[in-house]
Amino acid sequence: MANVDELTSSPPSPLKSLHSYLANMQVEINNDDDDGIKVYELLKKYHGEVLWFLQDLQLTDDDVKVIAEDLKNDHICTRIDLSFNKITDRGVHYLADILQVNRTLLKLHLPENEIGDDGMLCLCEALINTNRTLTGLYVWQNNISDKSVDKIIETLQINKTLGHLVLWNNQLSGQSKERVREAIRGRNMHLIV
Repeated sequence: MANVDELTSSPPSPLKSLHSYLANMQVEINNDDDDGIKVYELLKKYHGEVLWFLQDLQLTDDDVKVIAEDLKNDHICTRIDLSFNKITDRGVHYLADILQVNRTLLKLHLPENEIGDDGMLCLCEALINTNRTLTGLYVWQNNISDKSVDKIIETLQINKTLGHLVLWNNQLSGQSKERVREAIRGRNMHLIV
């Protein structure tokens, strides 16, 4: 049986996938003692699944880093729901990195986290520069402000794959909301600001 120190250390290299590493370990888990162990157990459960429901688990940026590493190697997951967690801009950077390499993820749910402009700008950059797979981005009730609007508009103008964007209940002014609505005029897109 592995101890906690072995679980929190880096898996051996080269890593075929985090799942295969974890599957070979015999671990007795007590989720109340170590949140880091919780995320590894979640990955064991969801790796190879189409839908990952990881909402309301108090996941942090460090948890998202581990999840993102696994998603880089997962070519099945089409939807990940990370709603109602404690993800900040730092965690979103890890998710933006996977958007650059993962070509199966279609929907990314991040509502009711602690995401601000830096995180939104990072997601936009990934959607502008490399990702043409994601069809839905759900970031309602975060801390995204007018500072992100120009990049959001640029994203909507360049990335025609994104068909759903939910920005409701962020820190956007009425004028910024109208600018975003105007940017998709004539486009078949589901937008909630």
